[in-house]
Amino acid sequence: MYDLEVDAHYYLSSIRSPRWDLDHTWCTKKICRRMQVAGVEHRTKHTENCTGCNYFRVSDQDTFLDIIRNGKTPVVSWDGTSGKLSVVEYDPLAKMEYVAISHV
Repeated sequence: MYDLEVDAHYYLSSIRSPRWDLDHTWCTKKICRRMQVAGVEHRTKHTENCTGCNYFRVSDQDTFLDIIRNGKTPVVSWDGTSGKLSVVEYDPLAKMEYVAISHV
């Protein structure tokens, strides 16, 4: 961008993002409408054989809920060996690395 002239910056700023309509403008507290297509509700699916992950639960539900009640952000980790989910409070000063995979 530093090598471009002002007219190139103007042109690039006028190009619409390929995901311009994939925001959360029309979402509510109860429904995420970001990925709904023609009235069909988006259903998260991990693999072809996944029927849902209702059996996964954070091992310490009380800590998870306390973090949310205190207006903080929980970070959930999955241990691939044990198959258990754990939770900690997000700490921006600790430079915690995470990936947001889906809505929780």
